Amino acid sequence: MSMAPVEIALGAVSLVLFFVWLGERKRRRAELLEQRARLTEERQRTSALAARNKELQRSESELRRTIVNVPTIAQRLAESRQLRDVPGRALGLVEELFGAQWSVFFRVARSELVAVAVYGNAPFKVGDRVGTGQGVVGWTAVKQLTITPEDLKNETSLIKAKHLSNSPRYAFDVSVPVVYREQTIAVVLVGPTERKLPHRRELAQTIGLMTSVTMSTVNVLKQQTLLAKTDGLTGLLNKKHIQEQLREFVNAGVAGVESVSIFLFDIDHFKHYNDTNGHLAGDELLRSLAALLREATREGEFVGRYGGEEFLILMPHATAEQAVGAAERVRSTIAAHRFPFGESQPGGQLTISGGIATFPGGGRDVEELIKAADDALYEAKRAGRNRVFACSQPRDLFSAAASLELGDVVEEEEKPE
Repeated sequence: MSMAPVEIALGAVSLVLFFVWLGERKRRRAELLEQRARLTEERQRTSALAARNKELQRSESELRRTIVNVPTIAQRLAESRQLRDVPGRALGLVEELFGAQWSVFFRVARSELVAVAVYGNAPFKVGDRVGTGQGVVGWTAVKQLTITPEDLKNETSLIKAKHLSNSPRYAFDVSVPVVYREQTIAVVLVGPTERKLPHRRELAQTIGLMTSVTMSTVNVLKQQTLLAKTDGLTGLLNKKHIQEQLREFVNAGVAGVESVSIFLFDIDHFKHYNDTNGHLAGDELLRSLAALLREATREGEFVGRYGGEEFLILMPHATAEQAVGAAERVRSTIAAHRFPFGESQPGGQLTISGGIATFPGGGRDVEELIKAADDALYEAKRAGRNRVFACSQPRDLFSAAASLELGDVVEEEEKPE
């Protein structure tokens, strides 16, 4: 029995409605899945932002703690009064700020950089040398810029081949130049760090700057101290400081020092030298003599300019007999040296005369010791010059009846030249 047209139409409509409903259901399901995906993505983004925010807060806290501690830590560096103290304190500052696994302080020496301080298990040891311009450290010294591993990746192939190809392979965090007056004086190499501080480049540059200021300050203080202790013309210890050194040994009773000897001497006929050759030549003679004295004196001895053409050598531990031997060595060295215009001096050479005194036998204090040496010097002059006398020698060796060189007449109250 055939279906009526109405039934056919109703069936077609039902079929269409079914497909419409099915499509709508799929669409809504797709929207729901899309919404769920968006929610999941949003949660992930929120979680990532929360983690990032937490990391930023942690970094901020680390940075705040670091900044708060910088003045205290930097003060320890700034309190350095000896150059040898600076490298270790600078690495201590690096450790406290960065938490580095290791660090190395290199000092510039001629065309090399020498490791002078090492912290942690570093790939360098004290005494290791790096050529200027070679490797990370050498390239830092040349560029005078703070370098990170990221910076090395951006270097040109030519730079990598010329300066970085033969460098040892080790992980590092930052390499910091220490620059003073446009010259690199040191490099601080910082190994991998535990704290991933923001602005680590800026912090590293601050360390470099503080180290530079400290080293320059120590150098200035050293120069000022040196100037206060030395004679401006000869560079030897000045009278005040050589006296202080002598007083320290005599009055303070330095441990292990049982005897102290001094050799006080001056240049024979120095007035004649000045009058004949001029005062500029006389100054040059004093400088040359000072250089010779540095070579003639031994380790542990102190030599100073005591006045015009007068010098004093301080010999801790030396007995009277040892002091006479040392003084005679100095006298003969000077007599054998060919000084400018020395042949025009009386006797055809430049010579010295001196007196020796030993504590405790030669005097009860510094003043008496110096006077004893001065008296012996006076007698050496009267005995003919170009000789040394010890104050303990028998008086007849100092006889005023001894012939004076070239017939000079000496007033009793004046010391001969």
